[in-house]
Amino acid sequence: MAQFPETGGARRGPWQALPPEPWKNGGGVTRTLAADKDAAESAAARWRVSIADITRDGPYSRFAGDDRVSVVLSGAGVVLRDTRAGLRDECLPRGNAGVPLRDAGVPLRDAGAQVCDAGAQIWLAPGQPVAFAGDAAWHGTLVDGPVQVLNLFVRRGSARARVRGVNLASPAGPADAPAGVSAGALALADGAARHLQLCVALVAGRWQTPDGATELAAGEFLLRRAACPGSPVNPGDPGAAAGQAVDAFTPSPGVSRQAPGLAAVLLDIFY
Repeated sequence: MAQFPETGGARRGPWQALPPEPWKNGGGVTRTLAADKDAAESAAARWRVSIADITRDGPYSRFAGDDRVSVVLSGAGVVLRDTRAGLRDECLPRGNAGVPLRDAGVPLRDAGAQVCDAGAQIWLAPGQPVAFAGDAAWHGTLVDGPVQVLNLFVRRGSARARVRGVNLASPAGPADAPAGVSAGALALADGAARHLQLCVALVAGRWQTPDGATELAAGEFLLRRAACPGSPVNPGDPGAAAGQAVDAFTPSPGVSRQAPGLAAVLLDIFY
């Protein structure tokens, strides 16, 4: 498992070149971009970021005590169902069956689908960060074929993170960066925390941070320690610290922005 050094340094490279690892439940493979513990201690990791290949329907691994954020990088998406709710298979919609799925995280009943318990299902839409609890017994159903999904895991009480998607059609600058989706919780007596920043580039582009800019190739990621540590809260949350570090990603001039899609995923991790 990749590990971010606690004292300085950065980790960079093409994520497709990382070695595949089996899922916790053995049902698929994933590639770990970084974590704060090694593989032998992965159950106690305060945070971890990986990219999974999902090629068939099946159960998700359970991570008790963890909050998760998932972003579908490629493919049509995944419907998650909490099997503890006792949902019947016929209540689970399929993507090309006339079901007008719209917004990630919106209960499927609101999207016109027949469901037995709307609160027990989540749609992971392409390019949309979605937060959910790792404790639940999730079963994943592919909307329309295989997907690749970026997964963030944060242990409640030990880490907090924010995940933002940058769209090709409207990449955000530092002044109008979206708040993104937050997960986890972190109790700090003095408000101090380690702050890491991670950029996963789907297209070639420039990652601008408060201390400079870095050119990244398509399929490359960069994890670094923030030179201007921010606060472990959403920028839009009440009490957010003034002067919080904000980064941005801009696709290279040769990259087409006409078609919808994801340009990059930006993460802030506090622990």
